[in-house]
Amino acid sequence: MTDKQKVVLKGLLDLTPEERREVIMEAQNYQTKTFSERSFLDESLNRAKRIMGPTSGNNCPCCGR
Repeated sequence: MTDKQKVVLKGLLDLTPEERREVIMEAQNYQTKTFSERSFLDESLNRAKRIMGPTSGNNCPCCGR
């Protein structure tokens, strides 16, 4: 397992069971989407990442940065 995969797994395991189920369901749904649907979702996630980026002294719960 790569370090990148470990970071994602740690973040997944830190979620509540309900949050974890929702993330897993979304990941499975992602696999069935068309290229254009995936592109739209990728852009939405990238936009959310920019908005939700570090704005305080708190560290990322996944990677600790």
